[in-house]
Amino acid sequence: MWRLVDRAEGTTVGEIHVEDSDFPWLTGRFEPRPAFGPFRSLFDALSDRLEAEDWDGFELAHRRIDAVLALHRPDRAAVPDYLLRLDGDEAAFRWADAPFPAL
Repeated sequence: MWRLVDRAEGTTVGEIHVEDSDFPWLTGRFEPRPAFGPFRSLFDALSDRLEAEDWDGFELAHRRIDAVLALHRPDRAAVPDYLLRLDGDEAAFRWADAPFPAL
């Protein structure tokens, strides 16, 4: 199970149960925890920018998410960079051992 963690508080705000993979993407079920509520709008903004093909806005939305939330692997280690999209209880993400290059 992957965990989405509030960088400031260190608390888990959601869990991702991976159900499928299509390298480099992993997909699965997202289970928000009560602390996730304040972060939902960040993912809505990311989806809006993606649908609008606003790549500068997408990059900015991704940076806002990364600034406040960390993604932790099942071994509990935080990944250096990730891109996570949420659609209801569906999650799609990719991660890297080094920061992604800027768009």
